[in-house]
Amino acid sequence: MDLKHAMPVLFVKDARKSKTFYSDLLEMTIVGDFGGMNIIFEEGFALWQIMEKNIIPQKLGSENIYNVKATSRFELCFETEDLDTAYKKFKENNVQFSHEINTDFGGNALSVFTITTGI
Repeated sequence: MDLKHAMPVLFVKDARKSKTFYSDLLEMTIVGDFGGMNIIFEEGFALWQIMEKNIIPQKLGSENIYNVKATSRFELCFETEDLDTAYKKFKENNVQFSHEINTDFGGNALSVFTITTGI
């Protein structure tokens, strides 16, 4: 299994406003902008617009994402060429998933797991 490209993802209410804050005010460098809804920064993080139709708020509950004190406002993302193998390995090791493999609005296959052991 070859996992790579780990980055935290911050869920935001207004991606365009957040993009302006991080790029203009904090002078972070944008390396990817996917329709203003998913912005990736060279500094190693991304912003994702919270959308009710997305599987994340459906599974976590919008109230948990909008709640600034909630712990579910970000993800650590990994990319792999073999998601099925990685998914199987994680399942075999009792990793708890927020949802099964799903295709996001950009056509990417993904699955989300939650670390519940406190690590």
